[in-house]
Amino acid sequence: MVALVYLAIACVVFAPGVLSPSDWVGTEARRLQIAVEMVQSGDWLVPTLGHEPTLSKPPLFYWVTALLHGWLPGHDWLLRTPGPAMMWVTACLAHFLVRRSHGKGAAWCAGLGALLAPIVVATVPRAEIDPLFAGLTSVSILLMAYGAAFGQRATSALGGLVGGMAILVKGPPFAMFLVGTAAVWLRRRRGRGLPVALLAMAVPPTAYYLALTQRLQVGTLVDVATNESVARMALFTWGHVLDTPMHFVRAFAATLPFGLLLFFEYRGARRAEPDDAEAFVRMLAAAFFSSVLVLAVFPARPMRYLLPAVPLFFVAVSPSVAAFARQPWLTPGIRASLRALALLGAAGLCASPWLPAPMGWQTALGFLALAVLPQIATDGRRAVATLLVLPVVAAWTFLAPFADYRTAAREPFRAAGAVLRRAVDEAGANDLATLLHVHSAVLLHAGLLPPGDELARRDPTAPWLLMEEGAGPTGEWSHVARAELPPPAYVPRVRLQLPRVALLLMERR
Repeated sequence: MVALVYLAIACVVFAPGVLSPSDWVGTEARRLQIAVEMVQSGDWLVPTLGHEPTLSKPPLFYWVTALLHGWLPGHDWLLRTPGPAMMWVTACLAHFLVRRSHGKGAAWCAGLGALLAPIVVATVPRAEIDPLFAGLTSVSILLMAYGAAFGQRATSALGGLVGGMAILVKGPPFAMFLVGTAAVWLRRRRGRGLPVALLAMAVPPTAYYLALTQRLQVGTLVDVATNESVARMALFTWGHVLDTPMHFVRAFAATLPFGLLLFFEYRGARRAEPDDAEAFVRMLAAAFFSSVLVLAVFPARPMRYLLPAVPLFFVAVSPSVAAFARQPWLTPGIRASLRALALLGAAGLCASPWLPAPMGWQTALGFLALAVLPQIATDGRRAVATLLVLPVVAAWTFLAPFADYRTAAREPFRAAGAVLRRAVDEAGANDLATLLHVHSAVLLHAGLLPPGDELARRDPTAPWLLMEEGAGPTGEWSHVARAELPPPAYVPRVRLQLPRVALLLMERR
């Protein structure tokens, strides 16, 4: 119980540092629009965007977001909490399992490491699919690995069931993390309990897609699954081949800072055949390395795709980190790294009065924290504590102001939504539709969720049409040529100029 409270405090401390952006960033608004349309239509089976089916992602994230939006509408920050909440669950589970397998010290390193990994702090508090998927995937692999290592088939089956929920968030990418664990499972435990776990994993997605086939054709679902996974490999180019070394560099960066301590407890003689505890952590490490190798053959390799594996890696190396923390001294490499960070902090602190926005008093505090590192981290325990606290300090001193600055530098979606709504009301454009991509944040702030045709599959027929000026079709449009955009049947009535794009409100002739 004490661990649950301390881990909850750690989660609450780091999350607000990057929950602060005043508007939606990235694809957050798009995800929210799908969830809001789900609430308004009452159709929880087929996600829609612009009232047209969008099947690129399974619906579990939309279900969670829709429930939160319907429960407390207007509290936008609440929609960013599922990711941190799931990572807290991951940290608590990691602490509990590692305490049983490796002791108290490793348990705290595992729980806090999984929760406060730099990539977790930087990317989890978002209204996006990846954080929820990461939490469910981490919980699933933890349970399956522990059950396999210690012969607890019920635990492995529970992990498989949670894995099925992760598949309902993002689909096939879950296999990237399962394949490494399954390989060690087969080698060290001959796959005992694996079939039961796989059967449990199949239950949630099978139940959903069987229900979905009553509404949509099976061929449509197969096409979507193919285009979202295997078909992407066809986009692989020589440019992606040349980027492969950087992919492995980014993967190594995702393991920092605990990755530097990976081999600390492995000095000296060790048994060739690992015991149950060692098999447990090896399965977790294998999940990380298998995801890195699988991503190497795909063209898109953003670090957020590795997010589910990062907590698993931090848990896997927690015994090594705990062994390092017991040392009353620091290695020369750690001391040199701390001095380098302190030098960087001192230089940044001296230059902070002349640094441009968004550098300010918050970033100055961050530089100060770096500058005093050698005076704080004087032994193994303090060094590990410092490595855990630094991402939290960075969240409040660097990430938070930069997140606000990036939000303000983008399109002023909130103001644009209010202006668009006023223009629609004054024009009496009640029967409105959208054509091609119109940013969801503008529509949400305008209180408009009109039917849309994002891929321009057909001729528009609505009395009023909203589209971005100069936009072109992203898919095949057989009836209207690209050069005829905007459609000749419509006359622009209102032009709303944003910093990067202009919106056209057009009336049919």
